[in-house]
Parts: sequence; structure tokens; C-alpha cells
Amino acid sequence: MQVWCTCISSTASIKATTYLTCLAHAVQIDRLFDWKAQTDAPIQQTLNSQKDHVKREFDERLKQSVLNLNEQGLNVALYWQNPDKRKYVNVVPTSAITGEGLPDMLQLLVDLTQVRHRQCLPPAAP
Repeated sequence: MQVWCTCISSTASIKATTYLTCLAHAVQIDRLFDWKAQTDAPIQQTLNSQKDHVKREFDERLKQSVLNLNEQGLNVALYWQNPDKRKYVNVVPTSAITGEGLPDMLQLLVDLTQVRHRQCLPPAAP
């Protein structure tokens, strides 16, 4: 079952590994009935602009995807609802067709890199 694609920034051990998961295949936001696409838009912006029945269907598909990942031993949360980024894998809904969610994924990757791997980054210019 193809559920996710994962960008991994690895460190010395698996417990110190930062995971960022994009849900492109599992939720398929661009295939939700009545989904109004906003090309290359942040997912929260697009999701907030959808009709209520579309949001409900998104939530149902997300819950099923979360359950599938939980059954595989992963604690996951939407990246903007993540209570502890060290204990939960960040999930970013994306669309490979419209690019929705990709700005979120890139921003989260940069943020995680700056926070978790600060010692690896060059010092800021004066």
C-alpha cells in the first residue's frame, strides 16, 4: 500500500531523526468532490476556502490515513496541529497535480532544519 512520501533529515540515531510526511497519495486532496484548487497555494489557505462538505470529507480521509500510519507504529499529526514535533511525525497534505501544500512542506523542512540542525548551519553573516 503506497501511503506516503517521506523527506528525511537523518542524524545519528532513529530517535533523533526528523520526519516530514506529505500525504499526496492517501488523502488526494485534488480528488475530493467539489474541491476548488488553488495552484501552488498553502494547504491551510486552500482548505479554509473549501465548502463544509469538502472539509468533512478531507477530515474523514485524513483520519483513515492517520489510522493506517498508527497501525504501522507511527504517531502522526497535521503539521499545524502537532503537539510535539519530537514525538509526532509532521503530516503535510499535498497535491502533486496542483502543487497545493508544497509551500507548506518546503517551509516546514526549512524550519525543522533550522531548529533541529542549528549546529550544522553556517553562522549568520554580520
